[in-house]
Amino acid sequence: MGIWLASIMATIYLLTILFLKFEDKFFYKSDAEKILKQYEIVLIDDFEIINHETTFAIGDSYETFTLKISENDKKNILSEFKSQTKDTLKKNQHFEFEENKLGFTKEKKYLEMGDREFIFIPKSKENILEYQLMDE
Repeated sequence: MGIWLASIMATIYLLTILFLKFEDKFFYKSDAEKILKQYEIVLIDDFEIINHETTFAIGDSYETFTLKISENDKKNILSEFKSQTKDTLKKNQHFEFEENKLGFTKEKKYLEMGDREFIFIPKSKENILEYQLMDE
């Protein structure tokens, strides 16, 4: 009975370690769509996950992913970002929009101190959308 219980516990421990090691392989398009939905962003065309990384340390966690999106989706998202960035009278209650020389950012407001979560679209010619979550 003891060998049987030890085997089950060792298997559970090993599977947990393997899942954490290969967690980035278990990130699917539906996961990206769920996060984008929180930002009120819906991609109409198909997209590709270029990379996904998660990092955990004591008290800190980081998650980033990069998507290759279509030209039409990029134009739609950028038009929303640009209109929200330029319209100083129209204040969004949930997001802050910012434009700088590198690109456009849509950042969640009212997170806990030390946390940051945002979507970034670079001004480069590539159709890239980046997501970053920093929980410190």
